[in-house]
Amino acid sequence: MSAKPSPRSARSVSARGLVLALLAALAATACSTAPPEALARALEAYPPSKPFTDSVFVELPLAMLHCRVSEPEGEPIGRILLVHGLAGSTYSWRLQYESLSAAGYRVVAVDVPPFGFSARSDGYPADAAGRARLLWDLLDALGPPGGTWILAGHSLGGRYVAEMALGRPDRAEALVLAAAAVGIPGESPLLPRGVPWYFRVPGVRALARAWVRSRLSDPRRFAAMQAQAYGREPGPDEFLGYWAPLSPPDAPDALVAWAWRGAFGTSPDPRELALPTLLVWGTRDAWVPFANGEALAALVPGARLEAIEGGGHCVVETAGAAVDAVLLPWLAALDQERSRGSSTVNRVPDPSSDEKATRPPR
Repeated sequence: MSAKPSPRSARSVSARGLVLALLAALAATACSTAPPEALARALEAYPPSKPFTDSVFVELPLAMLHCRVSEPEGEPIGRILLVHGLAGSTYSWRLQYESLSAAGYRVVAVDVPPFGFSARSDGYPADAAGRARLLWDLLDALGPPGGTWILAGHSLGGRYVAEMALGRPDRAEALVLAAAAVGIPGESPLLPRGVPWYFRVPGVRALARAWVRSRLSDPRRFAAMQAQAYGREPGPDEFLGYWAPLSPPDAPDALVAWAWRGAFGTSPDPRELALPTLLVWGTRDAWVPFANGEALAALVPGARLEAIEGGGHCVVETAGAAVDAVLLPWLAALDQERSRGSSTVNRVPDPSSDEKATRPPR
């Protein structure tokens, strides 16, 4: 580990000046398919050497990871790992990072390669099992030895933490799966298994790199993809929170190489999960449908499903207050939930949504 976590009282992003410069440059991108010169110059200084005041860079034998670590002032009431999904970073769980830290938990939010501020390449397998090993190695490095963790994952990160729980059940205390890309046995997979066959066609990797580069270099296209995940248009800060870490020129090659290494692979079997599990899902998730959350609730023993009405795929961000309203009480009553082993659906209104979905009772 190359840095010591800062106290949780200091939360401001040290790169705020750079963010303001990026915002100013962004105003000139409306008719451009590539970053304008001012934005390109701003990105030369990106990422900053220390993205957050509580940033920690951890050197593992096969990877260099960036994470945020919140240390409570006294003995933590629990330890929680927050893992983002595809194209996300520590930014994705920022709201819960703050609320969980304030509640007295020790919180670790990590950038999983090739995303965020971690090194683009690593020596771990790219599938869920390899990412699970990487993340347990991170927690072992952070300590304490043998400590148990609550594992929270969004989207693809949900697949990773489910694999973590299956691989080391003695270290996993509970699971929080938010719009998790965990497959349903017997149904079509949510993501390709292994390396898609078309990646083996000559020239396809070069075309894939060009396609990814076109999306990452065009703010309008990137914002359109983000709007689909959010269920609404992203604000300027939200746009930059995702786009800026993916803007350096090495990102397209790293993303394609990650996919080529079999980034998705086989999904863990949810029926094998045997620990308290909270499922949080937006009812208007366009990427991992709410029906998947209902199916997981029926398959995971003792799971509890919380539906955020009107929420999209990135519900932990766009409905952060609604998510906290169910997450914090569930954590506080974890022992009761474990003994009760319920599998119910509680519908929680999304205060950030102007239009509420009307759904028949289930």
